[in-house]
Amino acid sequence: MPQTIWITLEDPEQYEGITSAVQGLDGVSRVRDLREQVGPILTTITKMRTYALGTAGLLVLAALLLVANTIRLAAFARRKEIGIMRLVGASTLYIALPFLLEALVTALVSVALAGGALAPSSTSRSATWRRTCASCRGSRGTSSGWPPWPSGSSARC
Repeated sequence: MPQTIWITLEDPEQYEGITSAVQGLDGVSRVRDLREQVGPILTTITKMRTYALGTAGLLVLAALLLVANTIRLAAFARRKEIGIMRLVGASTLYIALPFLLEALVTALVSVALAGGALAPSSTSRSATWRRTCASCRGSRGTSSGWPPWPSGSSARC
């Protein structure tokens, strides 16, 4: 296997000068420019990120509408109590505060349940990743830069 050298540019716009400078060096058989292969992948990732953010925005909007509707239904169910409180002279804050606190407690319990449901999944993934990368580093020595495998080797982590 021939030696391979990976060059990562600090400014990707200056690739032409680097390509021409490296192409003329002794022992360089070819220079592979991966922008054509990686470009569509990066475009797809950008589109997927945009769609995911849009979907997340819609889900946040749906959650807010759901909470608002829940508060309205709770107020409607207790309309007689609210009417009596208004007749007695209770302030708007005093009337609305129990409903807002109920929504807050419900949201906190929901976040705790969702976090508890997702915690084992994220913990096992990060442990697997750490174990895999540690075994790769142990078989090759320490790796401090790119690529994560020694020059001339095709083993990847």
